[in-house]
Amino acid sequence: MFKKKIILGMYSEKPLGTHREDMEYILLHCYKPVLSFLYANENVKFALYFSASVFEWVEDRYPEINMLIHDMVKRKQLEILAGGFYDPILTFLPMKDRTQQVELSVTYLRKRFGKRPRSIWLTDQVWNPSLITTFSNCGIQNVLLNTGNAVNRDRLQDPFSMQELGKAVNIYPILNAHKGIPNNSVLQVPDIITNNAFSSNIYSIMIDMNMLISGVILKQGSELIGELTRLVRDIEKLDIQYTLPRDESEATPHFPRQYLASGCFRFTGQSGRKDDNNEMLVKYPEMNFLYGRLCYSQKLTSTIKKEKSLKKIVSNEVLKGESYGAFTKGDWGGIYLNYMRKENYRHLIEAEKAAREKGLFSSSIAAFDFDFDGIEEYIYRGKNITAIVDSKGGALAELDYLVTSWNYLDTFTAREEEAEESAYSTAFSAGKQNCFIDIFFESDFDLRKYNKYKSSGMHSMDGVQYNVQKLDRTERTMQYSINVVLPFIQDGSITLEKNYSFRTNSIEVNYSIRNNSKKRMKFMFASEQNVSFAYESREFLEISSEDSQHSHLIGEGRVLKSNVKKLAIKDLFNKSLLTFSAEKRYKLFKHSYCTLIKTLFGEEDVYQYTILAPVWDIDLPMQEQWDCSLSFRIEKIK
Repeated sequence: MFKKKIILGMYSEKPLGTHREDMEYILLHCYKPVLSFLYANENVKFALYFSASVFEWVEDRYPEINMLIHDMVKRKQLEILAGGFYDPILTFLPMKDRTQQVELSVTYLRKRFGKRPRSIWLTDQVWNPSLITTFSNCGIQNVLLNTGNAVNRDRLQDPFSMQELGKAVNIYPILNAHKGIPNNSVLQVPDIITNNAFSSNIYSIMIDMNMLISGVILKQGSELIGELTRLVRDIEKLDIQYTLPRDESEATPHFPRQYLASGCFRFTGQSGRKDDNNEMLVKYPEMNFLYGRLCYSQKLTSTIKKEKSLKKIVSNEVLKGESYGAFTKGDWGGIYLNYMRKENYRHLIEAEKAAREKGLFSSSIAAFDFDFDGIEEYIYRGKNITAIVDSKGGALAELDYLVTSWNYLDTFTAREEEAEESAYSTAFSAGKQNCFIDIFFESDFDLRKYNKYKSSGMHSMDGVQYNVQKLDRTERTMQYSINVVLPFIQDGSITLEKNYSFRTNSIEVNYSIRNNSKKRMKFMFASEQNVSFAYESREFLEISSEDSQHSHLIGEGRVLKSNVKKLAIKDLFNKSLLTFSAEKRYKLFKHSYCTLIKTLFGEEDVYQYTILAPVWDIDLPMQEQWDCSLSFRIEKIK
């Protein structure tokens, strides 16, 4: 009879953008005591995954921890698992970037800890057989993977070999050592081991160190080292021998062959189905658009032909933009977290800035399908701003201020089954919210009830396909038009035209609304702006209405203000000034949109974006036309 063995492992996935204070907390209260405990118990072999970028951060601030890890590697107690250098979801990346992420990780770990990794951890446990070729080419022999999910309910139990295109890796199916995630996250040997319900002679357990923070350290009455001591004691009671993936692969020349289809195999405390990451691109239009922006940035890298050093800088920023923070929805927040999305966008904007070869760059307008709907959007690349215009709604879908690498149109709307809307009630799953969204109201509409998805007496053009009438790349202008029938006015037919003009620091939009009917028409018209800042508090954001003599500070929350012509928005977080000016005075509707989400660490109220909607009363005789120009300018605060 074979002696049973156990691969005990720990992992901590930390995307770029994780707050420094959060990293400090988990390092001092989890990483350090856990590693110290294991160092003192030399008989306990274990596998460890941190992304190489986390090891870099630790090296810079607490090098003694990396020295401790190095000692455990040297005495063959610890096997470090490779991964993507910046914790990307590898299946989202082209082959070249997959290889680069893994090779960077392998190279860093080999140089720092003196041992070339042969085993790998998959961020978010997203698997695809095509990864086998990448892993094999990078010298990776073993993959630790949870093989059961909502789709693949028949968990593969024994280690197996899997091949793709003539390349092969060993798959070690892993179990979860957390009981009752996330409310009672106490470490224990899984029941299928203690009850001998597991057919394998090799067990693999991976402990989520984020779960240790939420379920043990932050839970009153639980003590981390005590939990670890009990887990180790229970393993020893079962007379199970510790082993490592590297050792088992060297001892076993060939595992039986099996096949595991593509899927998301992450452990999660949430009930219900775990979405595959490609499904999430459908579920979250904001993630889908960010992914399109990533694909565009990857394409930019290949356009740099001459300067190799420049290409390396651009490539590295794109690799950072691939970090998984905004490309997932986990128990910790993911795509819902404003600052995580901003981190991904920041690196993609940095890549876009760096991709401008000296002496060759000039402002331009180009077409690219950012949301993969088969209809191309148009991107303007200027000296200080980058803007993307979507023909759906004729709206501005992205506005980057290159000086601060900030996307002011990175908005997010909650999904009903996942979060509560804690400010400004709008329809769940309404999709990405843009700028210059055209909305028509009945003339007596009560703007205090403004909600473009739930209110009657209004008609939003959000998502409606506009026609491109003119595109002048030399003059950097675009003109859209559409015929609109207003549902609340009998025979209420109008033609709406909007003309975009792009300048160094600003965007100007000229509106023309023509009455096509044979009668006078009265209605209200709004050009809704959805702008995303870091925070909404007065400490970071000040919004004022201005005229030639006075400046009036606009309060937080819901505001309805008349006779406005110019808005001055001080983004104190980025030290930038946004100025929104109109040719004609208007009524302003202002509010913020926030979501209340439940995470491993408790409830979190997350600011997403601010709604600024100028509204005009329009009285048009038949065949007459109403015109108004709007200007959106961004500059640094002096």
